[in-house]
Amino acid sequence: MPDLNPFPIQLALFILLFASLEIALIIKDKHKLAVILACSFTLVFPLMLPKPIDTDSTVRLTIAEQEELVKEHEIFSEWYTDYNKTIDRLDSLWQKYHRITRLVQDDEIQIINASIRMDQINEDSQAINEEIEKLKVPEQLSPEIRMQIQQIITKTQEYSNLQHLIVEKSAHALDSQTSKNKNRELIVRELQSILILNNQPNLDVLPHIANIKDYFSSKKI
Repeated sequence: MPDLNPFPIQLALFILLFASLEIALIIKDKHKLAVILACSFTLVFPLMLPKPIDTDSTVRLTIAEQEELVKEHEIFSEWYTDYNKTIDRLDSLWQKYHRITRLVQDDEIQIINASIRMDQINEDSQAINEEIEKLKVPEQLSPEIRMQIQQIITKTQEYSNLQHLIVEKSAHALDSQTSKNKNRELIVRELQSILILNNQPNLDVLPHIANIKDYFSSKKI
């Protein structure tokens, strides 16, 4: 519905106000005068107020800005897809590590075989860790998103470094030269001690992903 022009309405109400005032003065009734003034003021005052200003702080984007935002979203989505693939590999390797240590603890694998499998995990861990160390922030993105991605990369590198350190120490503990004079119980205690002394924190990057999603959703197209 189109906005009505308030000026004719205000004019009519002002005429009504002064006409009512004249009537009240003629009849000389102060109580009726007060009632008429109050009612008239109630009707007129809201129309005298300025029209509320739109408080929506979101600025609509131009066609060029919309295209730039879409491109930026595509760049981030591609980076994040590759990042998740790397994290999946990191997580898969970590599960393999825990599987080996459980087999050793439950006496379901020979130490020599556990050592061979842990050496392979250690090599894969080093390769993934080196790959994560090379992660970079896409330069085409806005400063807001680049800052969030940099924090994601920093947290991931710290997590990967510590995970690789744990795997490396565990491989050394299972090494045939290191473990040949140790019984299984002592080796199990060493593996447990490595995990305890190098307590690995959770890799929590969800707050940064949420901030990036908020950035894109705040743009009005």
